[in-house]
Amino acid sequence: PLDLSNTVEGRKKNRRIEVILTPKLDELLKLLGE
Repeated sequence: PLDLSNTVEGRKKNRRIEVILTPKLDELLKLLGE
């Protein structure tokens, strides 16, 4: 956690979600080739 969750602000900061996108290369190349 980035912050102690005993405050509303702290809970908001902790609610962040990191999303890592890993595109399939063959699909990506297919789209680029169109």
